Amino acid sequence: MTEGENKSDIWLCGGTVVNLFTMTLEDKDVLISDGEIQGLYDRQEREALQTEVQEIIELQGAYLAPGLIDGHMHIESTMVTPAALAQVIVPRGTTSIIADPHEIANVLGLPAIVGLSAMTKQLPLDIFFMIPSCVPATPLETAGAELQVEDIQWLFEHLPQAIGLAEVMNYPAVIAKEPSIMAKIEEAKRRNLPIDGHAPALSGDDLQRYISAGISTDHECVTAQEGWEKLKRGIHLLIREGSAAKNLTQLASCLTTESADRISFCTDDRHPEDLLVEGHLDHLLRQAVKVGIDPLLALKACSWTTARHYGLSRRGAIAPGYLADLVVFEDLENFQASLVIKKGTVVARKGLLVEERGDPSIDPIFTNTVRLPDIKGKLVPSIDSRKFVRVIGLQKNQITTSYEEAKAKDIGPAQDLLYAAVIERHGKKGSIGQAIVRGLGLQKGALASTIAHDSHNLIVIGTSAEDMEKACQAVAETGGGIAVVVDGELQARLPLPIAGLMSTATVEEVAVELKKIHQVLWEAGCTISSPVMTLSFLALPVIPELKITDQGLVDVRTFQFLSLEV
Repeated sequence: MTEGENKSDIWLCGGTVVNLFTMTLEDKDVLISDGEIQGLYDRQEREALQTEVQEIIELQGAYLAPGLIDGHMHIESTMVTPAALAQVIVPRGTTSIIADPHEIANVLGLPAIVGLSAMTKQLPLDIFFMIPSCVPATPLETAGAELQVEDIQWLFEHLPQAIGLAEVMNYPAVIAKEPSIMAKIEEAKRRNLPIDGHAPALSGDDLQRYISAGISTDHECVTAQEGWEKLKRGIHLLIREGSAAKNLTQLASCLTTESADRISFCTDDRHPEDLLVEGHLDHLLRQAVKVGIDPLLALKACSWTTARHYGLSRRGAIAPGYLADLVVFEDLENFQASLVIKKGTVVARKGLLVEERGDPSIDPIFTNTVRLPDIKGKLVPSIDSRKFVRVIGLQKNQITTSYEEAKAKDIGPAQDLLYAAVIERHGKKGSIGQAIVRGLGLQKGALASTIAHDSHNLIVIGTSAEDMEKACQAVAETGGGIAVVVDGELQARLPLPIAGLMSTATVEEVAVELKKIHQVLWEAGCTISSPVMTLSFLALPVIPELKITDQGLVDVRTFQFLSLEV
């Protein structure tokens, strides 16, 4: 591949254009001017045109595809700032993401969304925002802030990047038509904006009532049967492949020529290690091809259908008048991006940004967000050994859990029954919820983190009260983050000073620390691949079946609290 001087008019020559309108491949040269695609031509047509082209890029048979668009993700789950994220995902072909900032909003509210938006400017990556609908997700947990309908209205009117209402997680409230959630939905409907759903395992009449309220998408499907039911009822299906929840293989059969206009790909929550080792949407493309999905259908789900559903005009395809957001792949199997163009400018070559952009200074609002109550002697429950206890069962590669029961006398690492607690860390109630968890495999030590969806209180799991308390203290000392303590000694720690969710370091630096954390956990007996990500969803009381919040043990099927003892 050869390039000339970077000026306004560019010819991309000798490539194979991916046409997502007709689902075909075309041998065409593409003219770009002023950040837009001017036209597609064969060689004779190009030579006949009277153009003053300043640059010619020879693609040498490589595939020219639209820039990739992530249909739903939480920037905060990458644990880095938008600028650091762009350094990793743009060179892989991602040119736009649709972000739901409800993680940081649960800690600091409306000002945090505005502050996060300010971090996204001047990047080679367009970041659009769906405005959080459920902050907090439910009344079953204590968040650091709330977003009322007036806040959502203000953000729709004043935040240029706002394009819709983010995942409506409190589906029982929607089905019951509770006024507070319906008012938020109405704000989006009267502006004709898309409304994202969040409806794990919802089916039948409840699903139809949920959809009829105005919900248009869902990214929580885990089986093909569930996916097809939602597609048939008009849902735009977002197939998710994240770090903890991996649903692409199970849902692959849903993506057909007939259904392709109603399906997009998304990452939802993706950890730094996975971004570096596996990738972003390019990873989903590779996985899709491996499980038998046509590469053009996969590319369509990563661009065209996402742009259409979310009203991102002039994006997601290669055609006259469209923005020149493009990626060059050497083949349609490995999806290795050799060149990325953003609005007509080459922004990445061979896996690296052309120009790295530093982060602006961090707003002080994001710091000092961990305010713990006294936790001494309050993390481990006192249970009659003759009793039975309710147990949260972890499931491999899923964020759903199972309801289980066990004998209290069996609690301990020998039976893989560990103590867990969620501590309110926003300086409000000082409440502490306790639980027993099976499935982590940890034989000694404790893991603590301020990443605990969605209210992001401090969650800790371990084999002893002493290690659990020390892990919590280690996290608090750095203003939030993740820490592992084994036999009373701090073994690994990742500071996350931005709202207790994000680091000021690069993706590579964060990944190194996360790797240390995971390595310590695995050496201590942990048997799951993404323990930090899995732990982070243990406190989310909108994902079945059994979860733990600062207020207690929650049966997500009924949205009721349960006692620890049966």
